[in-house]
Amino acid sequence: MDLDSEDVGASSRLRSSSATPPPAKKARLADEDDGGQGPVAGPSSAPGPAKGASNQAQKGKGKKKRKIRRPPPPEPGSSEDVILRDVIELLGGEEAIKNLEAEGKDWESPLEKGRILEVVVDELSSNGEAIARVPSTISPNPWAILVPFALPGETVRVRIYANVRLHSLADLVEVVKPNEEMRDDSRMLSYDTQLQLKQRIVEKAYKNFSGLPPSLVPPILPTIASPKTYGYRTKITPHFDLPPVAKRKESDDPAKLPIGFGEKGRRKVMDIEECVIATPVLNQALPGIRENVR
Repeated sequence: MDLDSEDVGASSRLRSSSATPPPAKKARLADEDDGGQGPVAGPSSAPGPAKGASNQAQKGKGKKKRKIRRPPPPEPGSSEDVILRDVIELLGGEEAIKNLEAEGKDWESPLEKGRILEVVVDELSSNGEAIARVPSTISPNPWAILVPFALPGETVRVRIYANVRLHSLADLVEVVKPNEEMRDDSRMLSYDTQLQLKQRIVEKAYKNFSGLPPSLVPPILPTIASPKTYGYRTKITPHFDLPPVAKRKESDDPAKLPIGFGEKGRRKVMDIEECVIATPVLNQALPGIRENVR
């Protein structure tokens, strides 16, 4: 739902059951060919090891280690790809993770789901999430954590909820030590800091996706500020999750249907009645549209 005021083996053979079975082999006595080692066991000899034990030995012999199936790499330029490139750069670049890839450990997280730990944020990703390196006391191999709503230099307590290649995804539990210089009281970041970060995002985009040598990449100029820091956005895209009519339950109350934006790191919609960065025209139209959807 968009609100826009300007423009988001047939060859195998079957043997008949009536076919004459092959004659049983007789035990062969030692002769000059076997070096005089005595009789060679045949079907008429004394029974050997149990059949089950023999089968287990045969199964174990030459058994190959099962390979772990890995998900395909993210689509180039996708959100996952952008974050992964930021993570790799923070961990030291492609050379630093080469050994992990060779040993197949780039998917082996040192952090189990549900674990809570404290980390210091290193930087913000191009998508706005904070990235923190896992301390070497926890993991000898390079590993990172992606967490929302935190800023560089802050000490935060996080809870791991998923593990992907070279990093874990976490929820923010608590900001233990905030970055007083960067954090803003009315919003997470001051507007001037946001402009600086947007300039850095463009620089990384040229570095990671342009395919140009650094010498050919022009200097990125400062981001042009908007005259308004609130009420300027001319398009918003509220979402809602509602099952088809045939699959709805009696307990589903349309009046309680969340209509708004996706929660960070979740496939769940948070109900939003007003967007503070949207233009007044959009916010005036939003209540009626929400009611029509319900």
